[in-house]
Amino acid sequence: MVRFQSSGEIVFTNSNDRAGVAGSPAHKYVGGAPIPGALAGALIGRIGNGQPFGIGDQTTIRMPGSGTLYLGVNDANVGDHSGQVQVLISR
Repeated sequence: MVRFQSSGEIVFTNSNDRAGVAGSPAHKYVGGAPIPGALAGALIGRIGNGQPFGIGDQTTIRMPGSGTLYLGVNDANVGDHSGQVQVLISR
């Protein structure tokens, strides 16, 4: 089990289009995102080369494996974003 304390937001290309760690409040989805069925901009993780999994605003998650944990946001093109997300991870 791993604990997360996450906050912050990202801004998509349109400055009025924002997402917190739980994802887009407009319930926007992006087909080319790592997890197409999860909200755009939501905090996601991946262990090593494994499948991505949703984290969002959850505080405790059972990790699907062991290895290096990578964090990111659920979107097809993260290069056009601004903002930041802070994540504190503990066991």
